[in-house]
Amino acid sequence: MKKVLIILCCLFLCSCGKFEGGTLKPLQDDFDKFRINDIKYLYSIVQEYKQKTGYFPFEKESDEIPVIVIFESKLQASQHKGKYNIMVDLESRGRPEAPKKIDIKPYEEFYQEIDQVLAKKIIRKFDPQKVPTNKPCLYIYVVYKNIIDISAFLHNDLVFARKLSPFNNKLAISSHTSSYPDFGVWNLEELENQSEYKDFMSLPINKPGYDKVLEKEYN
Repeated sequence: MKKVLIILCCLFLCSCGKFEGGTLKPLQDDFDKFRINDIKYLYSIVQEYKQKTGYFPFEKESDEIPVIVIFESKLQASQHKGKYNIMVDLESRGRPEAPKKIDIKPYEEFYQEIDQVLAKKIIRKFDPQKVPTNKPCLYIYVVYKNIIDISAFLHNDLVFARKLSPFNNKLAISSHTSSYPDFGVWNLEELENQSEYKDFMSLPINKPGYDKVLEKEYN
């Protein structure tokens, strides 16, 4: 009976799609779309915050050193244990000298700051993959030199993302008016005008509704 169950499980997994980098490819295709939509959402509420206040969250304290917010759930944080690289894009900030230190804020403080200004329900966002494999499962908000960017780490090697290692590709949406494709840093309008971006985001979701399930779990 055990052998039959094992065979049935294997057949089910194979029917769902091929494994790639230790995870199912169709699932990661969905996750990458969710990740992109998540950082677009975070970017939109940050822009709305600026429209009401005249500055980005934590911008007033970020001229000398970058202020960083890491969005990771308690489970993800327990798996990461802080073992991920934080990259501050200097090209979009006029190539200043590399900062000697950074100020890391908890994501709770970010949301508290947003909640104080925006009179609407804010959806807490976390990477849809609960346990990291080949890449960190988190989002990163950086504000430095009056420029912000929000990053995600994608599974797919997409032309608009910066390849860091196999199945680990960084995409950042920046408030800068220009894009820096070699670094995976994009002005949102220019990103959305990329044909490769349009093609990928228009592909159907393999497991519709799972992003809403995660939202209910975290909100």
